[in-house]
Amino acid sequence: MVSASCESRPGRRILYACRVPLLFILASSLWLLIARDGRGQFGSLPQADSPEEFDAYLDVISRSRPADVISSGREFEKSWPHSPLRGPVCQLELQAYRSLNDPSNAIEAGQRALEFAPGNLQVTAELAFIIADTTAEPQQLIHAEDYARRTLQSLKTFTVPKWIPPQEWGAIEGRLKSEVHVALGLVAYKRGGI
Repeated sequence: MVSASCESRPGRRILYACRVPLLFILASSLWLLIARDGRGQFGSLPQADSPEEFDAYLDVISRSRPADVISSGREFEKSWPHSPLRGPVCQLELQAYRSLNDPSNAIEAGQRALEFAPGNLQVTAELAFIIADTTAEPQQLIHAEDYARRTLQSLKTFTVPKWIPPQEWGAIEGRLKSEVHVALGLVAYKRGGI
């Protein structure tokens, strides 16, 4: 549990007098590192509405095993159904299900993530690939193609945050484009177009 008590200690440089803002900065920095690596969306992290909600979010992001991320993420979703942090939590669940080779639950988690962050390029790219890779059903292939095209279209108009160096953005954009082009290739192959 995070203590909200404030203290100052003579002779020490303290960024903030309270631990809650300090923990928020640390967690935000972690999220930005994830985002800079291309595994998260490229904007700022939404804020929790209470310290308890933030503690629950920290519990999700502190998990390293995919099954633990999923369990903790589901608990977060039940406890905080209207949280602005549900999008990032659902995205973490998508990646956990993907690492467990569970495409149906990964797709479901990705769709929930898009309910809270409809413009998340990483999620749309991942959904395009997962759907295209795991099904030959015509209606699902339409969804995969839609996610892929939406990602490509959004990349054309996306404003790159100033904190991402151009070289890093080039690598992130390349990974996203690569993933959606593979998805489009799979869609065309499964439709008999290749």
